[in-house]
Amino acid sequence: MKRALVAVGVNKTASVFPPLNAAAQGAIQMADWGKRQGFDVTLLHDGDGSKVSISDVFSAVNAIVAARVYSQLIVYFSGHGILLSPDAEVWLLSGAIANPNEAINVSGSIVAARTSAIPHIVFVSDACRSMPTNFRLGLVSPGLIFPSANPKAPMPEVDVFYATLPGDPALEVPPDEAEKSFRGLLTSCMLKALSGVPATLIEQTNDAGTVRRVVASRPLKIHLARAVPDAASAVSIALRQDPDARVESALPKYLAEVLADRAHSEPPADGLALLKEKLAPMSYRLAYSWKTAVSPRRIIERTQFETADFGLGDIVLMDDGISRSETSKPARSKLKVQDIGNVKQSVELILKSAKRSSGKTRTGFNVYGTSLRYVRSTGADSHCEVWEENGASQVSVDSGYSRNSPNEPRAALLRFGDGSGMVLSVLQWFIGTVVVERGRVSTVNYAPSRGTEIHRTYQSLAPDIDRRRAFVAIAAKHGSFRLDQEAAEGTASYLRSMKKFDPTLGLYAAYAYVQAGNDQGVLSIFDYMRIEPEPVFFDVGMLAAQRNKKLPQSLDFAPWMPMLTQGWLLLGTFETLMPDVLKVAHKHLIPGLWTTFSAEGMNVLEEAIFGGVGP
Repeated sequence: MKRALVAVGVNKTASVFPPLNAAAQGAIQMADWGKRQGFDVTLLHDGDGSKVSISDVFSAVNAIVAARVYSQLIVYFSGHGILLSPDAEVWLLSGAIANPNEAINVSGSIVAARTSAIPHIVFVSDACRSMPTNFRLGLVSPGLIFPSANPKAPMPEVDVFYATLPGDPALEVPPDEAEKSFRGLLTSCMLKALSGVPATLIEQTNDAGTVRRVVASRPLKIHLARAVPDAASAVSIALRQDPDARVESALPKYLAEVLADRAHSEPPADGLALLKEKLAPMSYRLAYSWKTAVSPRRIIERTQFETADFGLGDIVLMDDGISRSETSKPARSKLKVQDIGNVKQSVELILKSAKRSSGKTRTGFNVYGTSLRYVRSTGADSHCEVWEENGASQVSVDSGYSRNSPNEPRAALLRFGDGSGMVLSVLQWFIGTVVVERGRVSTVNYAPSRGTEIHRTYQSLAPDIDRRRAFVAIAAKHGSFRLDQEAAEGTASYLRSMKKFDPTLGLYAAYAYVQAGNDQGVLSIFDYMRIEPEPVFFDVGMLAAQRNKKLPQSLDFAPWMPMLTQGWLLLGTFETLMPDVLKVAHKHLIPGLWTTFSAEGMNVLEEAIFGGVGP
């Protein structure tokens, strides 16, 4: 088995972030480990004063992919990272952000890695994942480090290890705080574990007739869930760091062979089973004993390893405040919730907002949690009326254009009270609900308007649909709408089952299928939306066209731009089709799940679409 490792460490960037001390050293240590394991190693770091550029990283990865002789590739990064939205990671290189192109689009690179034909790819990110207060999303134009190609067999299994859980996109962390939290703990804990410590991590596998003692990704994931927080608390009782991981591979694929000089005397065991029984932290055991008496005030953690995941899609918050699952096949999420009261509050907000829409509206929006300045809609003879009712801003969109061509993509520009806003698809006979918390859009959903035939069916299914909405909103609020392959496929199926009544559930399902590398799932969502009278969401059309080259690459999907922020990092060749106005507006995105623009970005869009600012 020929294996390769690209180790990147960047202490200093040309940005607002202060220099790190351990990033370059982490890459050096990882490279040394790789050499001992027999990897072909490429080491890129700035510890000696060198600069690390995206062309350096791309060249290293491209050479490995082009060689077509490798069965495993590990891409390691240590340095500054930022989270632009759930599942939208960026690594900053030496020139960032003075040069906006000197950054790595991690999420896009993971998607591109699936076309490499390397059976096992591992990303290791020992980096912070937060958005500082004085850093604007549009200042970076991160690039891919894997070459673009059509999918090739075998389809890779992709494992990803992050040093920390994703930060709340609305929780802006100053750079000095991000630097204080960076300790290189993931690297040190991982290297120790890959050497076979503790011995319960060691498993046996038969590699071409040779029995090897190895450490694989799944038990490593569970081990790190305990080891990293323990290492953080050893540094300081006030320091908290919880890793995050997504694992798709299983034996016979593995990360490290435990070499003879490091072997332990005890025989190899089922490391995963032992970890579950002996090494799992209290939060893991709590996940399997949660039906017992637990105080509603007790802090409950939903840890990031899959065996401890709750079924977020099935959340029901009982009067005692304890979460219970209703189904035998929950949709599992990579979500950590520290305070169950916060979950209950978020769910209640979604439920309340759904009941705030006006009975007078047939096509339009309901905005809850902020004021509206005005709304403008594209389309001939379009007219928008805005008023306050039921504690929310009500919007009615009326247009003869929509009645003549109901499936034509149309967009509404919603301008919030602070000048920021968003562009949403107008769906005939649907009410879009926008929920804003702490000045940020937390969720958007659609429901059939009253008086329509589909609304009567929707009413009977509303509780189940609300739980699906809550699943996504809560996961996104905590910065994580990213799932393991099995969970992603299950969640996509779970979400798509109600997309007829709320098309955003189909939108979420499409992204979940992308995470799982399930191209057919994405295409099935597109095919379903294409035959419906409502226009296809832009994100679904874009993701489908990237997976079926026979589909036209077109911007003619509602509302002509990604509805979810992570879509901007997955544009690929669609970026070349975008008009200049969208490229300019892109520089004014606000971090969050849903595409939201600052006041400057809204001015740019309004000038281009309507020829001036203001109704």
